[in-house]
Amino acid sequence: MDRNDVRVGRGFVVAGFVLLALGTVITMVRFIVDGYLFTAASLSVAAESILLPLSTVMAAWAWWWLTQVTAVGPSQVRAMRRGLYGLSLQYLLTFTLFVAVVLSMNSSVVTVNYLVQWWSQAIGALAIAVGFFTMSRSLRASAELEPGVVVAATDPGD
Repeated sequence: MDRNDVRVGRGFVVAGFVLLALGTVITMVRFIVDGYLFTAASLSVAAESILLPLSTVMAAWAWWWLTQVTAVGPSQVRAMRRGLYGLSLQYLLTFTLFVAVVLSMNSSVVTVNYLVQWWSQAIGALAIAVGFFTMSRSLRASAELEPGVVVAATDPGD
């Protein structure tokens, strides 16, 4: 596959992380405005408001480090591809979770802000899943190296 696949994959991943961050910001604002964040009974709200953005930042950080890796040999490319498949599946399951939450909401208490936060995170997770899958398919043999050597096309220096 060519470099366009890598760019498309990265674009999906970046857009997905941006949408996840947007949903997280909306969640934080909603928690603060509604007064949930600073009450004694809001341990789960505080945990969600801290852990969700932190996990998103850690996932973006891990993905950035993965793009710095160069695989040498077919077995390493296969391992990297499987890792990206796993990340894609993880975000596909996250998308499914967000959609299940939205679909199970009581329509009488749902506001637009509440829906925007969940749909933003759901679409972001789906975009990340598509991006990781696209990037996994872009791993290929490099013609610039000696025969049999394979390089991951996700390397930013490509």
